[in-house]
Amino acid sequence: MEGIDQVTAQITQHEPTSHNWAGLIAAFVIFEKYGEGGFGTGAEHDVLYVYLNPETVSREDKALLKDLGWDPNGNDGFVKNV
Repeated sequence: MEGIDQVTAQITQHEPTSHNWAGLIAAFVIFEKYGEGGFGTGAEHDVLYVYLNPETVSREDKALLKDLGWDPNGNDGFVKNV
């Protein structure tokens, strides 16, 4: 998995925030833990959507996602304004 290791090394050079690529990637790594093989995504205007039931996500991960700019959207998933 040499290619993946190179990508990971590039990501970890930057502190993840709600306004950079490292933060977006970090959020998707968290979503992947709960995606059970996949989940839906979408975008409309300036909003990103991840269709993953927030009830399945731990409190700790919800707090991290909040710091990265993602908010629960009822039971429909998470949203991020960009």
